[in-house]
Amino acid sequence: MVKRNPVMRRIRLEYFEWIWYTGIALLLALVVRTFLFQPVPLSGPSMLPTFHQGNWVVINKWIYALYQPKRGEIVIFYGPHQRIYIKRVIAVGGDIIEAHGGKIYINRKQVQERYLSHTYTTNFPPQKVPVGKLFVMGDNRLNSLDSRDFGPISIKQLVGRADLIIWPWAEMKWIGKVGDSR
Repeated sequence: MVKRNPVMRRIRLEYFEWIWYTGIALLLALVVRTFLFQPVPLSGPSMLPTFHQGNWVVINKWIYALYQPKRGEIVIFYGPHQRIYIKRVIAVGGDIIEAHGGKIYINRKQVQERYLSHTYTTNFPPQKVPVGKLFVMGDNRLNSLDSRDFGPISIKQLVGRADLIIWPWAEMKWIGKVGDSR
């Protein structure tokens, strides 16, 4: 009859517990990243001065399952050629947007863009944003590929909303819900 070593049995049990808890943690991390929140690196100058090259932001992926996007929010979406873009919502479905004299107007009222230190927008004629679509623009208006180039985007193209800058540490801050920019 073989005697079982209680010490070895305990070591094996602890080993399997570690594997079990590590597997659960990895599964939870995968679920959170896939459906709830995801960190992403940013590149390009189109959102200066709000974001800088090399910033990392956390995307809130579930927010638009509960709420409609609002003017002023910063969204991440799939644009032309399935590239991922980050832009600010300027107008929502039903709005009439135009730019003249370097300023943006929504429904004939000038937009107060307090989130920008200075802004100048190239002129474009009035256009109505279709229901279910968003007119998005980069904060760096003179160096941004956005709805002025590829038209309003569908709400279905959204990946989520940028909620938090997490890198570099010195620039960490909540972006969150900016809301109506008028």
